[in-house]
Amino acid sequence: MQCALLPPEIWTQIFFWATYGPARELDVLLAIPIFDSINYRATEKQYVLSLGMKHTLALVCTEWRSLTEVFMYEDLRIRHGACALANVLENSKKSDSNSIGHGRYVRRISLPLMKKLSLNIDYDWENKVVRRIIDCCPNLLVFSRYRSIFVKEEDEEEDETNGNAEPGYTEGEWDPVMPAVGRIDWNTGLAFGIQRMVSVPPRATWVAQSLQVLSLSGDNYFWSPEQLQSMSIVLLPRVHTLRIGSVYTFGVPGVDHYRMDLPALRRIILDKAEVLHRLIDSCLRAHGEQVREIEVAAYWRFLRSDYISALLNYCSNVEVLHFPIFWVRVLRWRQTREMPNCVLRGLTHIGLHAAANPEIELARAEWQQIKGHFNAIFGANSRLPAIRRVTLHGEEWTSLVSDFQFQWVLQLAQNREVEIFCEDTISAAALNSAKSSFALEAYLKSESGST
Repeated sequence: MQCALLPPEIWTQIFFWATYGPARELDVLLAIPIFDSINYRATEKQYVLSLGMKHTLALVCTEWRSLTEVFMYEDLRIRHGACALANVLENSKKSDSNSIGHGRYVRRISLPLMKKLSLNIDYDWENKVVRRIIDCCPNLLVFSRYRSIFVKEEDEEEDETNGNAEPGYTEGEWDPVMPAVGRIDWNTGLAFGIQRMVSVPPRATWVAQSLQVLSLSGDNYFWSPEQLQSMSIVLLPRVHTLRIGSVYTFGVPGVDHYRMDLPALRRIILDKAEVLHRLIDSCLRAHGEQVREIEVAAYWRFLRSDYISALLNYCSNVEVLHFPIFWVRVLRWRQTREMPNCVLRGLTHIGLHAAANPEIELARAEWQQIKGHFNAIFGANSRLPAIRRVTLHGEEWTSLVSDFQFQWVLQLAQNREVEIFCEDTISAAALNSAKSSFALEAYLKSESGST
């Protein structure tokens, strides 16, 4: 196919936008989106669509493949064909004058966790092939290992990357060098069915001086007890965002325990309720006062107790709070003996997602939950004297703000001089309509009262 009708610069711009994905923006790469625990499917779909378009363009002709090369390798998913990918990256280094090759374009590498659950299968992504790939990518910014919703069954019938782990892999000897890594998302997998060897993350997770965002989840050990015993403090000087979803993040409960020293910490994302007290003991007692943003995920156990109030007691300088309104118990401003009167004078913004919770839907308790939360935020017993903005996230708010019961929420917000906004376009239109109806009703009442 001939591209002579347009100059290469124009084609490059066309391909830039045709293959555009979240991995291309530095600020997106080094930030976890708000309510990622709810919206992760849509985010991953964007990555998959971008990868599919790159693959299609590369197959059109040699010239198009050459023009898309700069975009082709920026976001890699290591699945089948990992050995071939490693060969391509290594061979490009030999032919490249800069001795870096195609690996210089790589900014993000993802290793989707497979679904094999048989205890008789040794399934290890972290082998020599993966290390060969990473060693070719000196500019790697994001290293991600997660349970993918798009991995097909045939992807699990792997050839080169499947097999028995080599001796020593369970002891953390798989340590690829990632000199520029700024974000690591690591999932250890399920407690049953995934071999213990695959739960060991690369050493950069605990020592990388360039690391800014760290996300740790899963139900397997992160390290073996032998390794945990040799380290009592993990120092990560540049980490500003910490996302926790595993009770093993700070060691093995009842066996070993270590503390995280995070002097730059500003944002906490709590994915599981049972992690809270280990997070407090291992990190927030020392660094809670410097946290400015807190997010709680959509997880059923947050309905069992007021975990948010307990968390806020150790993060009294927080400015922004995000939580899914149907997945979190109504705030009771739980106090502790250490902090009996915690007033959050700096908290000015709250974000609420309306993702459906089957437990709340079954009990038909949606409005009980909504009114309880807004009363805790705006009511007489609120600990938020500086609240000025509430943002409603998700299209689910469309029907809720249109309900006549939402007028009560608008009245509370008006009494506290708080602005309510919707992040979703359709929900925003419904909210504006509800605000207009509320204003009209208030005007008519004032007119009737004056006469």
